[in-house]
Amino acid sequence: MNIEKIYFDMDGVLADFERGVRELCGMEPPPQEGEKEPGLDLSMWDRVRNVGNFYDVLELMPGAKEMFDAVYEKYGDKVEILTGIPKPDKHILTAAEDKISWMRRLISDKVVMNIVFRAEKPNFCKGKGHILIDDLGKNIREWENMGGTGILHISPEDTLRRLSEIEGDLANNNEVIEKLKRGNDLYLESLHNGGDVSPELRRKTAEEGQHPYAIVIACADSRVIPEAIFSADIGDLFVIRVAGNVLDNHQLGSIEYAAAHLDANVIVMLGHTRCGAVSATIKGSTEGYIRYITDDIREAIGGEKDDYKATVLNVKHGVNVIRQAFREHPEIPSDGLEIVGAVYNVDTGKVDWL
Repeated sequence: MNIEKIYFDMDGVLADFERGVRELCGMEPPPQEGEKEPGLDLSMWDRVRNVGNFYDVLELMPGAKEMFDAVYEKYGDKVEILTGIPKPDKHILTAAEDKISWMRRLISDKVVMNIVFRAEKPNFCKGKGHILIDDLGKNIREWENMGGTGILHISPEDTLRRLSEIEGDLANNNEVIEKLKRGNDLYLESLHNGGDVSPELRRKTAEEGQHPYAIVIACADSRVIPEAIFSADIGDLFVIRVAGNVLDNHQLGSIEYAAAHLDANVIVMLGHTRCGAVSATIKGSTEGYIRYITDDIREAIGGEKDDYKATVLNVKHGVNVIRQAFREHPEIPSDGLEIVGAVYNVDTGKVDWL
């Protein structure tokens, strides 16, 4: 995954909204999150409205222009503005045109402006390669819930540092995914396992420990062997196998160990065609302990009857479960993880990446 879009918020990142409330409205701005004094928000918006063209007379945040210029110089048209305006009931009628005027005058007259209500921001997120730079924690959480990458803006220096780290993480993760793809290509042409399973490597990994570059969650189906499918060496993959590639706390604990202690940042949720667990779920005729597996898959696929579509839904569900589980983990930065879904075709041996 590469960086595809970088969205800058305006208020609190580029434009000094809080200073404007203090100096132009004569009051302390209410806290953005947490408990607020009743009526304080209404009082602020009344004063903002009375200022007239409030958003067009705000000051630049310290270092904001230099930060934006540095990012825009490197990424060009990938950089856009994604800023919220007050809801209609606040009656700040010139907010959108004021923000456009401010941006053109003080930052850039070339960048694309996306002006929305705050709750609409997550709609712009199309995956890990879409980065939001915002000073509001709620916006960052909602963005990451959609699978994007968020940078909570504290200062220009911190934001530029975080962006550099994300660039490195994405580049490393891209290399891992490309390695998996090359391994699958090799597997398609091979008569035997293409990985190194030599006595020398066994001894090396025994003495020096394991350093897997990816975590693979796969079905227990005997035809689905991740180490072979990706032509992996001993120690390359941390593999977790369970029928239907379902997840509970045991599997999540295994993922947590590999990500937090073995530094494996790429997680592949690998489903497969002709999956017995998916077929059993579609038929709806399971008993005993198997029912715990099919109940989980049913939550993922709903009423889908097509085997392949159901498999894809099950994989995507697993990806989302992992993403939510580690979104705010103290030892695993969520923006450093790459969680991808894939489906292995048991007839051809090819892996389709979702």
